Amino acid sequence: MTPFLLFPFSDDSDGDLFVFDLDTETITRLTDDDVRDFEPLFDASGEWIYWARDFDTLVRAPVSGGPHELLAEGIFGGLDVAWLRD
Repeated sequence: MTPFLLFPFSDDSDGDLFVFDLDTETITRLTDDDVRDFEPLFDASGEWIYWARDFDTLVRAPVSGGPHELLAEGIFGGLDVAWLRD
């Protein structure tokens, strides 16, 4: 499995997520929207990236690229997000 570094970046009020491939030293933008994307995390298999969007939505996308999948909406209620291990 290729090692990746996942990081948020914001140069304005919304934050977007980026993936840095440590082997090829390339950066790929994962999100590009008008809402805040935050708390990114790889799943245990390393195949998916999960993150919170706009304080109330859970989203995932394949590390290899592809469409984002909406998993749940209205779940955080403005609360902080915390990821738990299996």
